[in-house]
Amino acid sequence: MVYPTDTIYGIGCDLMNRRAIEKLCHITDVKPQKLNLSFICSDLSHISNYVKRLDTPEFKALKKLLPGPFTFIFESNSNVPKILNVNKKTVGIRIPAHPIPLALVHLLENPLITSSIKDDDLIKEYTTDPEEIYEDFKTK
Repeated sequence: MVYPTDTIYGIGCDLMNRRAIEKLCHITDVKPQKLNLSFICSDLSHISNYVKRLDTPEFKALKKLLPGPFTFIFESNSNVPKILNVNKKTVGIRIPAHPIPLALVHLLENPLITSSIKDDDLIKEYTTDPEEIYEDFKTK
């Protein structure tokens, strides 16, 4: 699905749905081995499910800055390769300050695996117009 975030629009799916992840890779033209996507979590308690170690200073920084427009990269724990069926050493974690992706996470009861929607245009890097995004993705 495509959704707004507190920064730009994202494309993603339920982190626990392997078929959806395969389709996301196909739509974004990314091979699973090259997958560098982030997980949108609903709160800090989700993060420990995917991060190898979170020290007290890191936790305090996350607590201060999240929710917000940041992606934090951490060493992944053993759950991440199992979920993605790819050996990933790092994972990006987001808790956006936007009600729509947070509502999706709550409805799915799982984090979203997500990526920003980039534009092929040489002038603008990201598409922010919902009508343009719809035209780009309506057949995918």
